[in-house]
Amino acid sequence: MEIRGFRLNDRQRLKLYDEMLDLYVEVCAKCNATKKEKGVDKFKIHHTRYDVNPLDPRYTRFLCNGCQQDPDLTVEKIWKENQRNPLPDLPSKNDPATPRTFQKGEIIQKRLSEYLPRRLMEESERTFSPDPKLLYEDFRADACSYCNCLPRAMDQHMEVLVAKSEGLYMFYESPKDQSLWIKWRE
Repeated sequence: MEIRGFRLNDRQRLKLYDEMLDLYVEVCAKCNATKKEKGVDKFKIHHTRYDVNPLDPRYTRFLCNGCQQDPDLTVEKIWKENQRNPLPDLPSKNDPATPRTFQKGEIIQKRLSEYLPRRLMEESERTFSPDPKLLYEDFRADACSYCNCLPRAMDQHMEVLVAKSEGLYMFYESPKDQSLWIKWRE
């Protein structure tokens, strides 16, 4: 028996892509790259199960072209894995605790924890300062773009990162003009 993947027409693919955007952040599920980093308009839709409705976005993920070619992600291997593992219970699309909440938060935290030290090091090299600091408003605008999130979400994730960073970073309020800065903790 030949095992084939799902064949979706353009209309089905567009509808599924829009529904996936309601559940997941639009980054590659394997390498966490954004569309901008990969230079594409859209990611590939990749099904994680072939024993379900092909239009159910809960069993799909976004993949970039490079990750789509991974030999471990072939239809045959996924089908065999589906046969070994029973269908998991996933929340319904209308459940308030959708996967998007958790996945997007984890991705923002990961990208932010990579981005902040890099920006501080760049600032240190640019200013020749052993104690670099970044104006938080400027950093937040760049970080929102890098992490693909809104400023309100960035503020929440920055508070978590500063609290969880075991003393690596701190907010600093300038006594001159009350502007907020972020820097390495002293």
